[in-house]
Amino acid sequence: MNNIQKLVSAALLMAVGVLLPIVFHSVGGMAVGTLLLPMHLPILIAGALLGWEYGLLCAIITPLVSFMTTGMPMLAKLPYMMAELICYGIIIALLYKKTNKLLLSLLAAQLIGRAVYALLLFGTALLFNWQNVSAITVWTAFITGLPGIVLQWVLVPLVISAIKRERCL
Repeated sequence: MNNIQKLVSAALLMAVGVLLPIVFHSVGGMAVGTLLLPMHLPILIAGALLGWEYGLLCAIITPLVSFMTTGMPMLAKLPYMMAELICYGIIIALLYKKTNKLLLSLLAAQLIGRAVYALLLFGTALLFNWQNVSAITVWTAFITGLPGIVLQWVLVPLVISAIKRERCL
């Protein structure tokens, strides 16, 4: 796949990354987005299929465009989510390229991305002496996304397998 094809594919995945949360929120409300993490799916797919550069590009642009057009994610969560998505896009790409083991790469990206999210949240709370953020708040943020992580274990391999089989990316 040449760079133009990768760029077009990345643009398509970014558009999906903006639209998918809208669909999830319209069906189940705002809590569904926090629970099922729909924006994470196209970022993981971009990293695995297009490489770390495009995974990084998608991880930066998608939440920014989503925030500017829909207000989601909320501004207070935007930097943490971007850091998490950047980890996802880069780590899945590098590990998948090196090992060719998608589930292992996906799991590592998820663990590291969620840990970075939690550490940044906790670190910011300590830095600014936020009284309403505790270790329990950080743990809750981590646990709340578990259904979305399970959804990623199912959908990311299925979508990547279908794309590779049909050679559409």
